[in-house]
Order: sequence, then structure tokens, then C-alpha cells
Amino acid sequence: MSNGGIRLANPVGEIADLLAATRRGLAAAQKEGAITTLRADIDGGEACLYVGLASAPLAFATFYDAGLGRVWLDVLYVRPGFRRKGLGRALLAEVERQSAGSGFKHLLFGTGFDNRAMRELVESAARGITPAFVEYRIDLPAPEQRRCRVCGCTQLNACMTGAGPCGWVEADLCSGCAGEAKR
Repeated sequence: MSNGGIRLANPVGEIADLLAATRRGLAAAQKEGAITTLRADIDGGEACLYVGLASAPLAFATFYDAGLGRVWLDVLYVRPGFRRKGLGRALLAEVERQSAGSGFKHLLFGTGFDNRAMRELVESAARGITPAFVEYRIDLPAPEQRRCRVCGCTQLNACMTGAGPCGWVEADLCSGCAGEAKR
């Protein structure tokens, strides 16, 4: 094939297999730290390109129309044993070719700052790259839990009263213990 064996998933037959494989690939990529866990699950509205079998692709790209003349490259994944062999580069080029051929003006995607392989892949090619946004993460402290001074129940682990789970009558006193605290 002129495009290096890259195939567009058949919407009727292969897409279910490929989307299942995509979900498995996402899980693997999330374990590797290459893809954030804070992303929506794929819903079947995406286009998928793959190399290998649809049920067990060696590499795949999942992308969709993001509106306003933009395509969002949601996933570009190459199985570990097949990396650094040109599959990612070929898939990215095919996504670009198909997107441009369909009249889209921009291909958008993101990657983790520490995903050096993807950053090198994108930055090494002679293409017009314009950083479109910067994403930051601020680690927030865990919220302090309220705790009843009498029974020790918390806002996430209420004690049971005759009327159901307790509530709070004071900052550190649950409704189940309010009578005991007055004694």
C-alpha cells in the first residue's frame, strides 16, 4: 500500500474491534503516563486509522471533527515492541493528509510534557507547528474531613440514627450524638 499499510477502519465491521483495542491502548498509555486519565472515553464518533489487525493493532490513531475547521487527534499510540520504527510518524502523516483532504484547516492535539517520544515526533518534522495552549496542573490539598467529637463519624462515613444517616448540628458534632453531648 502507498500509505505503509495504514487502513481506515470500516465503520460497519472493524470499528467495534478497533474501538475496543483503542480502549485497551488508552489504558496501557495511561499506565505509561503518556495519556492523561482526565479525558472523556471514546464514544464511537471518532475516525480510526490502524496498522495491523483491527482487533489487535500494532499502532493506531483516533481523531474527530472538533468544529471550526479543526480536527482533534485524540490518540496516537504505538505498541511498545513496535516503537521507533516509523509507525507513529506514518500515522500522523496520514491523519494530516486525510484531514487536509477533507478541508480541515488545523490539526490539534496535546501530549504530556514528559512524553518525549511524541514531542520529538512532532517537533522533528518540517511542518507549521503553533503552540495553541499550555495546560497546567495544580495539586490541591485533600479537604479536611469533619469528625464528630463523640462517636468519630465523618462526613464521608456517617453513623446511623433511627432517622437514617446523621447530619451535622455543630462543626464537630453529629446529630446522632447531639443528645449525648448535652448530658
